[in-house]
Amino acid sequence: MKNLIISFLFSSCVWCIWSQNFSPDFTLSYSSNKNVHARALAVKNGDVFVGTNTGELYKVLANTNEIVSFEQKSFKEFRDIIVLPESVIILSSGDTSAILQYSLKDTEIKRVQMFNGIFLDGFDKNQDSIVVIGDPLDGEFTSFSASLSTLDFHPIQSAKSFPKEASYAASGSTVLEQNGLFYFFSGGMKNRMFVIQDSL
Repeated sequence: MKNLIISFLFSSCVWCIWSQNFSPDFTLSYSSNKNVHARALAVKNGDVFVGTNTGELYKVLANTNEIVSFEQKSFKEFRDIIVLPESVIILSSGDTSAILQYSLKDTEIKRVQMFNGIFLDGFDKNQDSIVVIGDPLDGEFTSFSASLSTLDFHPIQSAKSFPKEASYAASGSTVLEQNGLFYFFSGGMKNRMFVIQDSL
């Protein structure tokens, strides 16, 4: 018991010293709106892109921030982001989801494709293509693929779902590309990992 108490006191002291001396390199408030929170994150060449629950995209540079403003348009929350050399591909989720493309050169945004009645959860890319995964529809997970050069999304074969099983839009963390394979994860009444090979 004595050793346990000593160990606890030692750990507490170490934590107090560390927490008092620890500070990040810098902090930055990326939005002044208290109702905004980050949903998607991507980093490319030192630039940090943050997608929010209110359908805004922030580009954070060093100790400053630049707001990429979409006030003129009504977008659902941004769940996932992919940064390409000349553009940012954004997954806008809701009862009707959309793929958006933001040009880094002329700072314009356009809708690439709409998905009526489908809630998309996440996407990832390999060298040639993007795969996007959504919640089940008629007992099967919705899955789409597009070439990076055209961004023309088409349905691909996916997996059957169980009742009350969904892929979950966990802020861009449920779809992953690795070594030519795409992994996605479900939760709910069943929690499974799926592996699909893109057909492109």
